[in-house]
Formats: sequence, structure tokens, C-alpha cells
Amino acid sequence: IYYNDMVEREYAQLHRDSTVASLTSVPVLEGGLLTYVDAPLVRASVHGRACLLDEADKAPTEVKVLLKTLVADGELLLPDGRLLTDRRSPSAPITSLDSM
Repeated sequence: IYYNDMVEREYAQLHRDSTVASLTSVPVLEGGLLTYVDAPLVRASVHGRACLLDEADKAPTEVKVLLKTLVADGELLLPDGRLLTDRRSPSAPITSLDSM
């Protein structure tokens, strides 16, 4: 068993049309009503999962800035008032987005 097989993951593919809002909430039509649900980045944080952001190099600058800030500061204030914080132990590896 590889380490990656043991970690639950959320997945999002980024592209030039990705927005900061699309990283935090996604519109869903349920029973004729438009509602917003947590996007993969938020779900990963809330449930303690890894978030795989595919093709992050293609994301617009404002999205890259948000991701770099999240990694650097370890927190992100969501539009609905929730605060995502880094709950990893001090020995946990830190993911770098410097290649963006």
C-alpha cells in the first residue's frame, strides 16, 4: 500500500476561467432551486483530506495568489464568514506552490 492510497482526496481541475469563488463554492440546481455547496478546496479542508488541484499553472493570477496565501498563512476567510485554518501538526509536510 502506498501512502497516496491511504489519503482521501478532493479533486479540482483549474483553467484560465477559474475564479476565486469557484474554489470556495459551486452552484448546484436541486429540486428547481439554485444552492451553493462547498467546492473541493473547502471540502478537503473541512474533512481533513488532500486537495489535488490539476493544471494549477493555467489558473489566473488572482487564483494563484489565493492559493499561495493559503499555503503561506495557513488560513482563508470564506465569503460566508467561515475561516479555514491549517490544523496540521508541526511535523506535517508543507506543499509548495512556488512553481506557479
